Amino acid sequence: MNYMKLIMTGLLAIGLLSFTACAAGKKKSKTAQEQGTGAVLTQKWMITEMRGTTKEELIKFGAFISFNKDMNGSAYMGCNGISFQYKLNKAQGISMSNVLSTMRYCEDSSPIENRFSQEIVKAEYQYEIKGHFLYLKDSKGVYIKAIRPDWD
Repeated sequence: MNYMKLIMTGLLAIGLLSFTACAAGKKKSKTAQEQGTGAVLTQKWMITEMRGTTKEELIKFGAFISFNKDMNGSAYMGCNGISFQYKLNKAQGISMSNVLSTMRYCEDSSPIENRFSQEIVKAEYQYEIKGHFLYLKDSKGVYIKAIRPDWD
């Protein structure tokens, strides 16, 4: 009887080791940090300039864009929550896709939100971080300029 217990314990230990080895070998999708951006891009940025919109409107609506380590992002332009996925490409390229938004209509901010949601997926942007500023640039120049909210 003791031999049977010993054999079962041994088989259980081998099974657990096999399971943990298999689980450890599974590949995860790369996070932003693993792709080399570190904590610099992956944070919330207050939008101070966006093509087709005034700085006053952006400040009034509390516009921001945020990049998370899990390659998801979010934005806010005054009314609806906007979410998207992003992908980092060679030479500081970034592209956004799968844009989703809540569907409230807000007379003042809806045009800005619609423009952002449509434009953000049209191009691959080059991102540049200079000091406390983030620039998203396309072939026409700077599309979005943002600043870290913790900067005075």
